[in-house]
Amino acid sequence: MNIELNLTLKKTIYPFLWNVILNLLYLQKYQAIIKIDQNYPENLEGLFQTMESYGLIKIVGELRDDSDKLVPQNISLRQEAYDILDVKIADIDDLIFKYRELFPSNYKGDSKGCRNKMISFLKQHKGYTHELILKATRIYNDEITRKNGYRQQAHYFIAKDGSSNLNAYCERVSRGEIEEFNDRKDRL
Repeated sequence: MNIELNLTLKKTIYPFLWNVILNLLYLQKYQAIIKIDQNYPENLEGLFQTMESYGLIKIVGELRDDSDKLVPQNISLRQEAYDILDVKIADIDDLIFKYRELFPSNYKGDSKGCRNKMISFLKQHKGYTHELILKATRIYNDEITRKNGYRQQAHYFIAKDGSSNLNAYCERVSRGEIEEFNDRKDRL
């Protein structure tokens, strides 16, 4: 017996698996999607094509590689999916612009990489405000400049290899362990 589960998401009903897939794509958990594809009784390609016809995703490349393995990186979310996930893209783009401006020109990183990683970061750290993120980033860049230390590219500061220096700085700022460098105050 095939039971179809539906969830009410922002005035719209979508099958449960669609919601799972959208969240995994949003979080860039591609290995989990591949695992679902390997264990799903039907081919996920049909599911992706239906989701694309509803305007939730866009398939931007081949769904399978030469070894017939699913390539979920070739699927991008559309505005309708972000609406369902309750992500405000205009807000994200504004944050990314301000965030990247805090880095020296040769450390601004990849714009698309920053955007994708920041979306995932905000999804994982829902309590963090844009102001906290920007303050933590200013503190990081000020410290690196004063100490003449190693500076990460902007997209790697958000996340690299499963860890996030941005998260570490946000936690330290939240706990009151570090404050912004005030040039005038520190010179007196």
